[in-house]
Amino acid sequence: MFEPASRSADAATIEKCFEALKQMLACPDANVRDAAGIRVTPWLLNPACTDVVRRFARPVTLMDLRRAAGP
Repeated sequence: MFEPASRSADAATIEKCFEALKQMLACPDANVRDAAGIRVTPWLLNPACTDVVRRFARPVTLMDLRRAAGP
Protein backbone atom coordinates (compact mmCIF):
# COMPACT_ATOMS: atom_id res chain seq x y z
CA MET A 1 0.00 0.00 0.00
CA PHE A 2 2.84 2.41 0.75
CA GLU A 3 4.37 2.25 -2.70
CA PRO A 4 1.28 3.00 -4.81
CA ALA A 5 0.10 5.64 -2.33
CA SER A 6 3.53 7.30 -2.43
CA ARG A 7 3.62 7.27 -6.23
CA SER A 8 0.20 8.88 -6.45
CA ALA A 9 0.83 11.25 -3.50
CA ASP A 10 -2.34 9.96 -1.81
CA ALA A 11 -1.85 11.62 1.57
CA ALA A 12 -4.87 10.01 3.22
CA THR A 13 -3.70 6.50 2.35
CA ILE A 14 -0.10 7.27 3.29
CA GLU A 15 -1.29 8.46 6.71
CA LYS A 16 -3.29 5.25 7.16
CA CYS A 17 -0.24 3.19 6.18
CA PHE A 18 1.95 4.97 8.72
CA GLU A 19 -0.71 4.52 11.40
CA ALA A 20 -0.92 0.80 10.64
CA LEU A 21 2.87 0.53 10.71
CA LYS A 22 3.00 2.36 14.04
CA GLN A 23 0.48 -0.09 15.51
CA MET A 24 2.47 -3.05 14.19
CA LEU A 25 5.76 -1.73 15.59
CA ALA A 26 4.14 -1.15 18.99
CA CYS A 27 2.42 -4.54 19.08
CA PRO A 28 3.34 -6.82 21.99
CA ASP A 29 3.55 -9.78 19.57
CA ALA A 30 7.15 -10.06 18.34
CA ASN A 31 5.99 -11.75 15.14
CA VAL A 32 3.97 -8.68 14.19
CA ARG A 33 6.79 -6.29 15.09
CA ASP A 34 9.31 -8.36 13.16
CA ALA A 35 7.10 -8.52 10.07
CA ALA A 36 6.89 -4.74 9.99
CA GLY A 37 10.56 -4.26 10.79
CA ILE A 38 11.77 -6.76 8.20
CA ARG A 39 9.45 -5.89 5.30
CA VAL A 40 8.31 -2.28 5.64
CA THR A 41 11.07 -0.45 7.50
CA PRO A 42 13.82 -1.32 4.98
CA TRP A 43 11.58 -0.12 2.14
CA LEU A 44 11.11 3.21 3.93
CA LEU A 45 14.90 3.60 4.22
CA ASN A 46 15.07 3.93 0.44
CA PRO A 47 16.17 7.49 -0.42
CA ALA A 48 13.13 7.81 -2.69
CA CYS A 49 10.95 7.63 0.45
CA THR A 50 12.73 10.42 2.34
CA ASP A 51 10.07 13.06 1.71
CA VAL A 52 7.22 10.72 2.66
CA VAL A 53 9.01 9.68 5.86
CA ARG A 54 9.75 13.27 6.82
CA ARG A 55 6.16 14.28 6.30
CA PHE A 56 4.27 11.35 7.80
CA ALA A 57 6.45 9.23 10.11
CA ARG A 58 5.86 9.59 13.82
CA PRO A 59 8.17 8.77 16.77
CA VAL A 60 7.61 4.98 16.92
CA THR A 61 8.33 4.62 13.20
CA LEU A 62 11.26 7.03 13.28
CA MET A 63 12.80 5.06 16.15
CA ASP A 64 12.52 1.83 14.15
CA LEU A 65 14.00 3.51 11.09
CA ARG A 66 17.00 4.67 13.15
CA ARG A 67 17.41 1.14 14.51
CA ALA A 68 17.30 -0.36 11.03
CA ALA A 69 19.69 2.21 9.57
CA GLY A 70 22.29 1.29 12.20
CA PRO A 71 25.11 3.42 13.53
